Amino acid sequence: LQFIKTFKTSDYLIHCFGYSELLLQLILERERKQSKDRGPVQFIVIFDLATVNITDYVNPMSGYMKLWQLRSDLWQDWYPEVVQVIYLVNPPRLVSLLWKIARLFLTEQNLRKMVIVGDKEMPKHVNKNYVPKEYGGEYVNKDLPGDESGVSIRRKNTSADLYQAYQHYELRGVQRPKPAKKDISPGEFFTIPIIVPEGKSLLWDFTTSGEIEFFIYRDKDERHLVYPRLRLVTAKLAEEGVLPNLPGGEYSLVFANRGTYFTTKLEYAITLV
Repeated sequence: LQFIKTFKTSDYLIHCFGYSELLLQLILERERKQSKDRGPVQFIVIFDLATVNITDYVNPMSGYMKLWQLRSDLWQDWYPEVVQVIYLVNPPRLVSLLWKIARLFLTEQNLRKMVIVGDKEMPKHVNKNYVPKEYGGEYVNKDLPGDESGVSIRRKNTSADLYQAYQHYELRGVQRPKPAKKDISPGEFFTIPIIVPEGKSLLWDFTTSGEIEFFIYRDKDERHLVYPRLRLVTAKLAEEGVLPNLPGGEYSLVFANRGTYFTTKLEYAITLV
């Protein structure tokens, strides 16, 4: 689980959003080129579980599972129809446990898209020209980055990959401000308005005891977002960021507890440079 210490939740979600948008554009491009009677274009996903330790997913309250839940919700809420089928290869022996875990973060509709197959059985389901060689097909990827299967080259994370917190303060020659604390009740929106002079940069960091929705808008207009609405957790790393060289105006940082039962404890620091 070292990898969840290598990036902030916001970085991961923005990466997933960008990748999903890229896939959507590829789908739309293919649909424009094909005849209209062929129907919608969708992706087929091959999910190799050979190197996945299924026990890492057993605790639904772990930081790892919370991150997967946020990623899954982003896909299912905003790109629900881009995937046609999800093939699971090299499943664990405890298949029943796999289904229980999948039900934690997939809708019933997407659960029905999952198909368990043997590692060499893929050509029975998909044209062998599109199936990577390691799964019994004839496809060999020759484009970089990626290995022959077309997957981004995988390697183990090392200590050098670990995220270094508070660098955005150090790079600008300022100390991290003394943090403040706030308990946010279920359904509460906690807003911090800040007047930013022309050309100044806004820096922040925060940790929370549970999931929080965070965004920043300008000039009292929630539609004028300068930082996107993201559901975030800080299980292993603090969330932090910077908006550099801003136009002058009032900027509002919003922390929202969308839960219905539990109060979220927030610790935050904000400064201008």
